[in-house]
Amino acid sequence: MSEIEKGNFKEFSDEELMALVKTGEEKAFEELYQRYSKRMLFYFHRSFFGDSEKAQDFLQDLFLKIIEKSSYFDVDKKFSTWIYTLASNLCKNEYRKIAVRKSYSENYRKRAIPQKVTAQSPGKEYDYRLFSLNLDRELGLMNENHRMTFILRHQQGLS
Repeated sequence: MSEIEKGNFKEFSDEELMALVKTGEEKAFEELYQRYSKRMLFYFHRSFFGDSEKAQDFLQDLFLKIIEKSSYFDVDKKFSTWIYTLASNLCKNEYRKIAVRKSYSENYRKRAIPQKVTAQSPGKEYDYRLFSLNLDRELGLMNENHRMTFILRHQQGLS
């Protein structure tokens, strides 16, 4: 009886498991999930600044994408590179969505904040504008590629 018939996939490489996932082998997918789910959850957790709910959602999305896009995986390439590429792309797409929402929100906020300082709260309004400007400037300095590179190198131990 072969290892596949026994359902024992522990000895298989990631690439061999993906070849089996392409054929619909659920146990091979489960083994990949066991090998990578904790690492990928940690990756998403760090990518989204400790947001555990978002990290869980993205972990599910990632493994769903692995199933849906299994035919795109080249078994001659490293699976770990492919899964981190998928994860990175999910993060980048989310960052873009956040940037669009932020831009819309900033435009809305600029219209909503009174342009004149009122006699009731001159310090509060000034502090709010100053804080918003400084926060936007600092966030603008962050490069998502550098952040991803740092996480992959120093948190995931990848080259």
